[in-house]
Amino acid sequence: MIIQMIRQRGLAVTDIAKELDVATSQIYYWNKHGISKNNKHFEKLQKILPEIKPKEPTLRIDEQEDRRYNSGRKTSKLHLTTLQNNLKPKPQSPVTSTLFPKITIKKKND
Repeated sequence: MIIQMIRQRGLAVTDIAKELDVATSQIYYWNKHGISKNNKHFEKLQKILPEIKPKEPTLRIDEQEDRRYNSGRKTSKLHLTTLQNNLKPKPQSPVTSTLFPKITIKKKND
């Protein structure tokens, strides 16, 4: 269905994939299975193809929406200065090995 809409507009699947910054196989997957309204690419795809409809939300046994799409750890926004401070090289002390001790060779005096 999505592929048909793209072709009706005279566009190519690769053009849409580049615009959304996804693989072309992802477009074909959405064509077969549908795209959720919770997908981060849905709004941009809807701007390109206004007639697109989201797929039906998955329901749990108790008839409530399955919210597994919302699971996972929230990413925090790091400040650039924090990143720069953490990436500065730290001074290192010279390594002394007990397994391979330093060997000095004295030159012979003639």
